[in-house]
Amino acid sequence: MSDTQKNPPPLLNRSFVLVTFLGCLYFFNFHSFLLLPIRISDLGGTEKIVGFVMGIAGLSTLFLTPYAGHITDRYGKKLFVLLGFALLAASTFPLAFLDRVDYLYYVIRIVHGCSFSLFFVAAGALTVDVSSEQRRAQALGIYGVFTIINYAIAPYVGSILIKNFGFDFFIFFLTATALLGFLASFMIREGKKVPVPKDGGRSYVDCLRDKATFVSSATLFICGAAFITTFNFVSIFSLSINIENFHVYFLSYTLSVLAIRLFLGWVPDRYGKWKIASPFVFFLGLSVFMLSFVHEVKLLVLCGIIFGCAHGFVYPSIYSIIIESNPKEARAKAFAISSVSFTGGGMLGSFVFGVVAEFFGFRTMFVSIALMVFLSFLFFTRSSVLKEREI
Repeated sequence: MSDTQKNPPPLLNRSFVLVTFLGCLYFFNFHSFLLLPIRISDLGGTEKIVGFVMGIAGLSTLFLTPYAGHITDRYGKKLFVLLGFALLAASTFPLAFLDRVDYLYYVIRIVHGCSFSLFFVAAGALTVDVSSEQRRAQALGIYGVFTIINYAIAPYVGSILIKNFGFDFFIFFLTATALLGFLASFMIREGKKVPVPKDGGRSYVDCLRDKATFVSSATLFICGAAFITTFNFVSIFSLSINIENFHVYFLSYTLSVLAIRLFLGWVPDRYGKWKIASPFVFFLGLSVFMLSFVHEVKLLVLCGIIFGCAHGFVYPSIYSIIIESNPKEARAKAFAISSVSFTGGGMLGSFVFGVVAEFFGFRTMFVSIALMVFLSFLFFTRSSVLKEREI
């Protein structure tokens, strides 16, 4: 055993702390746009328009993510962290001056999605680079915690700013945080670039021909549709039933998913990812189904808790199944398939269920989402290949 293995480098080094801070700052800004449906509604936008505007960010993410890894490796991670923050600031600032929902809203959301893809891939790769192999899982876990907490912090802080100072001030504040992140990104110290070999390995089609990958990515697609659509609409749904402190849903979700990640994150590795993920796909659907019956804050909080617990197990477990179902030389493609499946489901779900909400109401929308998840639960749990591989 080498000295490095006996005494691995400290986790909290300068570079890791900086990347984690940048991730926290970026996702605070990005998750603040969970409040954007309220602004769209105030400007006269229908539920269908809300779904389209929120979902189109996922569309740009969907198309850019498969290429983001390649260009990041080729041109450097620091460059795309900077570009991610720059695009975020440039697309946030104009929102303060738009007094109607027109094509500019769609353009802005497309740029938001591009910004997310570039930052997500580059910052994630940097986290791996600045952490030692012996503490890599721990590093990624801590980085993930500081991104997840913004599901609660961002809507809460944002709702306070909007209530006390107005939406325009809220947008100026977000623009300032994006610029702060842009300036702080210049402090990143990136090592020497490694030459990128030509990819002659497994193609995306080859990966999806693997039955475990196909079944898992299809399930992740449905879960993404349920997760992102629910998050996009829960704020205006709550206001429609006179629950103004809707942020408690995001708070309860965040606390429960953090509890799972911090204290029970080892469970899928020990008992099997498929065995653990399967029942929690059902609970994910159940939590969305329960939203159709919400009429008071207590039930909204309960839905958030169940939703968070389910997501805390389902998301990392199915991601791992997809990655482990492919050879090492195709792991990057497997990661891209996972990301695109989840984001693509969210994008399509926001479009389709936004229309459902406009014509049939929010409660019918949540029931429809839940039924879709219940069907994916049956599809996932009855997969013989996943059962045989014991992943």
